[in-house]
Amino acid sequence: MLAATPDGVAWHEPAQERVMFFQTRDASLNSISGAYPQPPLLWVYDGPTLSVYALASDERPGPNTELFNTPYYNTFSGGNICLGSTPLPKHHDPMRTSEISSAFFQSAFTHAAGRQRHYQKFGGSHSELWQHVRELGRFPTEYLVPAGKTVGQLLTPKA
Repeated sequence: MLAATPDGVAWHEPAQERVMFFQTRDASLNSISGAYPQPPLLWVYDGPTLSVYALASDERPGPNTELFNTPYYNTFSGGNICLGSTPLPKHHDPMRTSEISSAFFQSAFTHAAGRQRHYQKFGGSHSELWQHVRELGRFPTEYLVPAGKTVGQLLTPKA
């Protein structure tokens, strides 16, 4: 747990394998739905908004920890997630954060969000990225794109 208020919660999760479901216009991507290694993640759920960032290591992030864009469809470069029909819990309970991140991974990844390919520096297609990650058995941090902010900048209340 990194931060908790009555209206929101922020936490990080270590790198782990998660099941991903693809439901896109790309048949090659849809055909590879399954379990994949994920980078360490930092989540922020405040009100109806869910955001996610990637981290370079599993260590507990501090205020100066650099954030990276996540390599996922349905996410924008600012960390916000296009929720679509994701069934998010109505609570911000710090003891139940896994329900929130699980809801994200249990929904379908349907589209690239934003105007640019901000999700990875792999050099191949999205389906090739995930197949490569599966073969490696880990998500290489060199494929992550910097988000241009730190944990402290993200979690500092706006005046």
